[in-house]
Amino acid sequence: MTGPIDTRGVEVQQPLSPPEWYSRLCGQHRSFFAGRLSLLHDAVLAARRDGLEQLVPIILALGVDVAEIRAQLGRHVWRKLHHADEDVNFRRVLIWLRFEGGAAWDEIVTVPQTHLRSCRNAVDWPTARYAARLADVGRFLQVSMLYRDTIKMGGAPRDGWSLKRLKREHDRRAVSLAINDADSGTWAPAYTVTVGDYVFTRLTSDRDLVREGKTQRHCVATFREDARRGACVVMACTGAERATLRFGRSGDRELGGFANSQVSAECLAASLQAQREFERSQGLRSHSCPS
Repeated sequence: MTGPIDTRGVEVQQPLSPPEWYSRLCGQHRSFFAGRLSLLHDAVLAARRDGLEQLVPIILALGVDVAEIRAQLGRHVWRKLHHADEDVNFRRVLIWLRFEGGAAWDEIVTVPQTHLRSCRNAVDWPTARYAARLADVGRFLQVSMLYRDTIKMGGAPRDGWSLKRLKREHDRRAVSLAINDADSGTWAPAYTVTVGDYVFTRLTSDRDLVREGKTQRHCVATFREDARRGACVVMACTGAERATLRFGRSGDRELGGFANSQVSAECLAASLQAQREFERSQGLRSHSCPS
C-alpha cells in the first residue's frame, strides 16, 4: 500500500486572484485571460510584488514578463505604460486585441483616454487612430465618418492634417461629386448682365444650381423646379463681391453671400439694377423697385 506523498520542500503554486477588470470580460477574452493568468503566474506575481500592478494587462496580453515588455516595446512605450493606471492599460490591451496586432503599441499609447472605448469599437485601426487624434470629446464618430467618407470619395487624408483641412478636402470632393452627378442639360437661355463692378450670370441647369449651392453653402438648389418652369430666376453674382440672387414672378427676392451672409449696400443696389435689366429684356413687369 502506498503511503502519503511527502510534499515537504516542494513549493506549491497558489492560484492568483484575478484582476478587478477580469470580471468585465466575457466570451473569448475571458477564456484568453484565464489561460494566461495560469500560464504567466510567476510574471504576474513578480509584477505585483514590485508594485507594477498596472503592467499586468500587458503581461497577460503579450505573454511576457516586465523586462521583456520594455525590451520589445521600447523606452517611449514603456514609459507611457508604466505611468498609466491598470484600467487604462487594460483598455489599451482591448484595442490591441480588437485589431489583432494591427494596431502598433507606439500608436495605441497616443490615444487619449477619452477615446479608448471608441477606438475599440471603431471599424478599423486607421480610422480609429485618425479620429482619436482630431476629435474632441463626443465627436469621435463624426470625425470617423468624415475620414471614411473622404476616402470613399477618392481622397487620401494625410497624417499631419488638421480637422479643418480634413473637412475642406471632404467638402471639396463632395462638391465635385454632386456637381458631376447633376444634370448638365440647360432649361433656360443664358443671360449675363454687368452692373458696375458686379457681374450677374443666370444659372440655367441643375448642375449650375448644385455648384452654386455647394460653393456658397446655401440651399439655392432647392429652387430647381421653380427655376426650371420659369417661376423664378437664379443668378450668380461675381466681380466685386460674391453672392447669389434669386427673384420670382410674385415679387419675392433673396440676395445672400456665403452661407446666406449679408451683402454690402453696393451689391444690393447692383442686384436690383440687374433684376430690372433682366425683366426689361424679357418684357416682364419689374418687381425690383426698392420699397
